[in-house]
Amino acid sequence: MPKTITPTSIRPVGEHVSLKQQALPARYAGFSEQYVGSGTMALQYALQQVKARHKHPICEVMLPAYACPDLVSACIGAGVTPILVDLGPNSPFPSLDAIKDKLTQHSAGVILINFLGLSPPKRLFDDISALGLMTIEDRAQSFEPAHEAGKLLGDYVIFSFGKGKPVSLLGGGLCLSRSANTARDATEQKSNTSDSKIPWAFRLKASLYNLVIQPFFYYCLLKVPGLSIGETHYKAPEPIENLPAFKHHLIRANIGRQHAINQNAQDQLTQAAAAKGLHSFGSAPYEQRLLRLPFLAPNKQHRDTVLTQLNASGIGASAMYNTPLPNIKGTPLDSAQREAAYPNALDFADRLITLPCHSGVRGPAFKRILSALADTQISN
Repeated sequence: MPKTITPTSIRPVGEHVSLKQQALPARYAGFSEQYVGSGTMALQYALQQVKARHKHPICEVMLPAYACPDLVSACIGAGVTPILVDLGPNSPFPSLDAIKDKLTQHSAGVILINFLGLSPPKRLFDDISALGLMTIEDRAQSFEPAHEAGKLLGDYVIFSFGKGKPVSLLGGGLCLSRSANTARDATEQKSNTSDSKIPWAFRLKASLYNLVIQPFFYYCLLKVPGLSIGETHYKAPEPIENLPAFKHHLIRANIGRQHAINQNAQDQLTQAAAAKGLHSFGSAPYEQRLLRLPFLAPNKQHRDTVLTQLNASGIGASAMYNTPLPNIKGTPLDSAQREAAYPNALDFADRLITLPCHSGVRGPAFKRILSALADTQISN
């Protein structure tokens, strides 16, 4: 009698949430800290500080035209004007020329995104600072603990503790501001974390999350109609709230949940992807902890073909946002920016594909991804 195979799906991203409470996280030397309710709130808080330091009544902040619409939401919430700039060729980072082209007396800063664990080059930070602009380093897709603070380059640094992030509390964020005056923030942090009891509602939520990211239950979740898992939407800004007290004591344990893909595994995935016309960009092979493993296809049709076949095999491949910001429904941009051309951002969105590289991608799951890549058929 043939063996019955249980249907499963490999999630695109996400680590289990630990409910183990420990001492407060170490402080970041040279930074003041503000823990808030989400990564978007953390960015909104940073933008408020940029606006307060700006000398003109109109405050503009530049951001890459290919990005999460939460960046625009944070700008709107902070009362600053988002200005989109194009990417560099074959890159997730904006080009300096594109930034210079949008520079006006109203320009106050630039949001530079750490893309899936890959940071923009330090020279870009330096060149932007030389223009007299503040840099906001958005690390919602990565996390550096306090002892690695030397890797942080922005005037402001943003971390997110949302679902699927490297350090997940199912919600939360941190804004770091370069400052010598950290005594006040240390006092506030202590007073805001006096009650560390974990609510039962959060325990239940975390337990359910840990369950549904398992391959069988994630497969079942994908079959539920109307959930639209992974789709990108614009969300209106919310008032900034403090991070709940109990979550401060969960940070250390969840930092320990971060996963770095084995170099040999990364090499095997990269070679298998290259055989199907998908190539790494930047300084691959990557040494950093990655949220997903990114590749560029030669064109959109090629990317979509591979993506469709991988996901039909239950592989958590993803095209990320799939389109530049002006094309994401509901994103509040003015007509000029909505109608402008961002050729490099469009090209990047059309060609990007990412593969999972979380802690579940090992053993049978890893072999399954390699097999799915090998079985992918590309028509000429």
